[in-house]
Amino acid sequence: MLGEFRKPKIEDWALISSYMHRFPGANCAKAVGNVILWSDFYRVEFMIYKNVLMLRNRTDVTPYRLAFPIGEDDEVRQVISEVMEMAKAEEKKLQFYAVTEDEYEKLEQWFPDIFEIKYDRDSADYIYEVEKLATLSGKKYQAKRNHINRLCAAHEGTWAYEPI
Repeated sequence: MLGEFRKPKIEDWALISSYMHRFPGANCAKAVGNVILWSDFYRVEFMIYKNVLMLRNRTDVTPYRLAFPIGEDDEVRQVISEVMEMAKAEEKKLQFYAVTEDEYEKLEQWFPDIFEIKYDRDSADYIYEVEKLATLSGKKYQAKRNHINRLCAAHEGTWAYEPI
């Protein structure tokens, strides 16, 4: 039996980030700030179960809509196995969201031909390199530079940039 999921609060930052720093992921669902800041909008809840951080996107459709669990591989595999059994017993669908390629490979290795991946372009992450975002150099960022220049021209003299 799983424990109780609960809404993440700022007081949970250290606990959640301790898992995310030890087991980094390359998507927005695995960023502690996003988990806490977007918890109301996306109805995100979390719990620690058997040394594994579990994040749930609570929906009315299924209580088993989870981000890929965060922890040591052996423990994660065991937790997923237990959750699969619970979902099956309750005749509920188990879904994972924000799964990286590496995580999907683990699912395929641990549970061959059980999971189906569906790519949702509307939910895709976009990741910028800090240096490129800071300088906006190159053709790829031309549209962003144009947008900023139009904004500056339209609001000239009404805003200021000041270092903190």
